[in-house]
Amino acid sequence: MQQQKTEWPFSEVPDTIVLVDRDVMSQKDQVHYVARIGHKKVWFFGPSETIDLKKVTPVRLIDMLGMDKTLASISRLPENWVARRGHGAGSWEFAPRTA
Repeated sequence: MQQQKTEWPFSEVPDTIVLVDRDVMSQKDQVHYVARIGHKKVWFFGPSETIDLKKVTPVRLIDMLGMDKTLASISRLPENWVARRGHGAGSWEFAPRTA
């Protein structure tokens, strides 16, 4: 039986480096906030809207999707927009980034 290939959901390549809060990487918390910042399309994944540069670590986008398959649903987030969700794997709410 042939396995069905899943199409890559993001416009960026799987090896794209994204910024991730260390609490997410250590599984102390989940991703509740995603930001796609600026024209360079930098992605940030964190537990809250606070982006503490001392607490971020670079990770490949494919590894983030491997940790949380629900992130595929925010793959078309426009530049300078954010996605938020409550605790658990709730649905994402999208809004323009204000800061």
